[in-house]
Parts: sequence; C-alpha cells; structure tokens
Amino acid sequence: MTKKRSLAEARKWVRTEYESQTDFARQHGFTVVGVHRVLTGISKCLYGEGLAIAEALNLDLDEVRK
Repeated sequence: MTKKRSLAEARKWVRTEYESQTDFARQHGFTVVGVHRVLTGISKCLYGEGLAIAEALNLDLDEVRK
C-alpha cells in the first residue's frame, strides 16, 4: 500500500508529474476548479468530485478534513 500524501506533497507531486493542475484535471476527467479547491484545502472532500479527486491524488483525508 502506498503512503497517503499531505496537501503539500500532493501539490508538489502534481507539479512534477503533470504540466499543471489543469493538465491533471483534464487527464482524469475532473474540473479544474475542483482540483484547485482540493489542492488548496478549500474542499473538505466529504463526497462527490472533491472526494474522487482526493482519492486520485491519494490524499490523507484525515489531514484534509481538519
């Protein structure tokens, strides 16, 4: 099992693996606004697209929901 990422680690991972947050969103079928809301901590990722994005990023949901 892979280690869950913090928000900071997820932002860094997106920058290294993809050209931008927009590129990540398009390749995974998410809205750009949704990805931005998750990576900045605005979304608590409780359900819907926010939760799907958090799962795709392998985020530590306990940290996100603080």
